[in-house]
Amino acid sequence: MIKTVDGFIDAIGGTASAAVAFGVSRPAVSNWRAGGKLPAWAWMRARDIAHANDLTLEPRIFTSARLPSTHRKSKKRKTALSAAE
Repeated sequence: MIKTVDGFIDAIGGTASAAVAFGVSRPAVSNWRAGGKLPAWAWMRARDIAHANDLTLEPRIFTSARLPSTHRKSKKRKTALSAAE
C-alpha cells in the first residue's frame, strides 16, 4: 500500500510522468509532494492510475474537504412554511 504522495508519484514514474498523467505542470506535482496531499480534483484520476498500475493508495494522501461537524446542534431556520405551521 502506498502511504504517501511521494510514494505514489515515484511509483508512476516520477514528477514528469505524473505531470503528464494528470495534465499539469511539473511544479504543480512538486507542490503536491511538498504538501503531502493530492488535490480533490485529482482523486478520480489518481484512483484510475493506481488501478491501472495495480497500486493500492492509502486514503490519507488525498486532501479532505472540511465538512461541517455533525455533533453541533443545528439552528433551525424559520421559513415562511414553518412560520405558518
